[in-house]
Amino acid sequence: MATAQSILSRGNNRLARLIEAEIQKQNLIKTGDLLKSIDAQFVLKNKKITIKIGAMYYYTFLDNGTRHIKSRNITQKVINSDKFVKLMEDVAGEYIEFLIDIN
Repeated sequence: MATAQSILSRGNNRLARLIEAEIQKQNLIKTGDLLKSIDAQFVLKNKKITIKIGAMYYYTFLDNGTRHIKSRNITQKVINSDKFVKLMEDVAGEYIEFLIDIN
């Protein structure tokens, strides 16, 4: 039987791949360090699941932009994608099944 952590871990991997794919799609790769640094996590705390994205410090500048850097909206584009919606449906569905099985 799957555990809550194993369900979320599979989601973590899929979410990281979605973010990496968006970075590649926007051709934001110079050395590959940014891609290797992506750490996307579904975090379970107090029966609430949140999403945490970690990456090299300049991910924020590329994502949100600055006075000198155009905003690329990486996170927003991933969240608005059909693949993200499917990921959320899968993770939520598996987690609900897990909760039903343990009760």
